[in-house]
Amino acid sequence: MPGWSLAMIVRNEEPLIPGVLGDAALFCDELVVVDTGSSDGTKAVAARHGARVFDFHWVDDFAAARNFAFDQCTRQWVIWLDADDRIPPEAVRGFVHLKRQLQDQPGPLAVEIPYRVSFSKNDPSNCTFSCDRRRVVRADAGFRWVGAVHEDIRPPHAQSLRWPLAWVEHRPPSGRADRKHERNLRILERLVSSGDHSSRTLFYYGNELRDVGRLQEAIAAYREFLQTANSMGWERYFALLNMAACAEGLGYEDEKFDLLVAAMRTDSTRAEAFVRLGVHYYRREEWQKAIPFFSAAASALRPLRGFVYEADYSSAPWDFLSICHSKLGMYQEALQDTDRALASSDDRVRLLANARYY
Repeated sequence: MPGWSLAMIVRNEEPLIPGVLGDAALFCDELVVVDTGSSDGTKAVAARHGARVFDFHWVDDFAAARNFAFDQCTRQWVIWLDADDRIPPEAVRGFVHLKRQLQDQPGPLAVEIPYRVSFSKNDPSNCTFSCDRRRVVRADAGFRWVGAVHEDIRPPHAQSLRWPLAWVEHRPPSGRADRKHERNLRILERLVSSGDHSSRTLFYYGNELRDVGRLQEAIAAYREFLQTANSMGWERYFALLNMAACAEGLGYEDEKFDLLVAAMRTDSTRAEAFVRLGVHYYRREEWQKAIPFFSAAASALRPLRGFVYEADYSSAPWDFLSICHSKLGMYQEALQDTDRALASSDDRVRLLANARYY
């Protein structure tokens, strides 16, 4: 049937679900909500907002639940969202435009949409960390979710369209992140203990161990990931980058530096490793050694694959460069760097003060 279905899996989301269903209803023709065991009024609220509600017995497997949700959808295209996601008005217009585009030219089988995950404390509208997700798929293409946690749809990239005119924002209530890490880590530990040492499981296992502060174990998981045959591309880059952060947290400065160099060599087109290598020298007040790394980061183009620390492709390299140049008495260069940083930074008070000083 023509149109779009929304597919959601939820549990105890009574306060949040009206917002996301209200956003999706602006461009979706069907709202499908799969409840995995709520003890609050989630199902009743979802039904009042026009959703078709189904029950799914939770088996510690997000892919299984999402596949069940997809199976209940009846429209030509399916978009998935979580209860703590929101779509601001400008992004809604982007989805409406995409819907028209797919109706007129139904060539791609999946559409990748930016997922804005973290935001600045100074400016809650300023995204600091994002990644593209396969957000909209053709229902009849037969795509399935994989992964018990940090699940994903993996169609070939040749079948995907990237659509930056729309985006989804992750807006969880405070305190939720800790509970999610505990749940995700429990699932991943069960997978690893049962013999699942696939590259995907090891990569996300390392990430969750890092996030809860188990840094030595995280490094071990990343090392095992790097030894797998599939440890390629942006995931390998971020494993090295995350290992460097763990090493720094443990006080292993030499190991941190070596891991950052390895990340830089893995992908010299990305900015994150260059920024962190620059910071390595910046903290030692070795300004001339820091400048080439920040300059390399400033010239990097924002990638279309994998995780993205947004400031590393906008204000951060120029901000660091301005201070390095000023410490060397190069005030004209520092002023020019500050002007570039101001174009995308939300720390305008400090930067304007620096500009007046230079």
